[in-house]
Amino acid sequence: MISDRIEKLYREEKSKMISYVRSHMDDRTRDAEDIVQDVMLKMFYVVNLDKKIENLAAYAWQSLKNLVIDNLRRSISRNVGNDDPDYESLPSTDDSPEDCILREHFSEYLDQALNQLKPSERAIWIATEIECKSFQMLSEIWEEPMGTLLSRKYRAEKKILNTLNTLYKES
Repeated sequence: MISDRIEKLYREEKSKMISYVRSHMDDRTRDAEDIVQDVMLKMFYVVNLDKKIENLAAYAWQSLKNLVIDNLRRSISRNVGNDDPDYESLPSTDDSPEDCILREHFSEYLDQALNQLKPSERAIWIATEIECKSFQMLSEIWEEPMGTLLSRKYRAEKKILNTLNTLYKES
């Protein structure tokens, strides 16, 4: 049974995977064991969707690598600008009254823009932008070529920006 194979893989590779995660991540907020367990749980989920995984170990290691890369990207994007010694002395970015009103209505505008997308475009945009899933992972789960997913995301972003620009000009 496939779940037994995943469990066996977990027992055999657990310590190596945890060491890999610890060596590649500076983010101490998530324990390395939790990250490895997340990868294994995702494997059970994929298997339950009747997806065929030929090489479980390779799939697990690639998933783990992708998760580490995604976490590194997030930590880099959070730290941009904060290392600058002049960061505190930069001019204030206080919002104008117009910006406050726009922010209040932004979620409404975004909902309108998302509702105008095709379901496939909406799904890829939400998965990547809101749920922070990688294209590689989505390609494997949805069994779609990565190029197709990238094209859908590009078209979705273009439509969203056009819709938001139109709504902004109307308000």
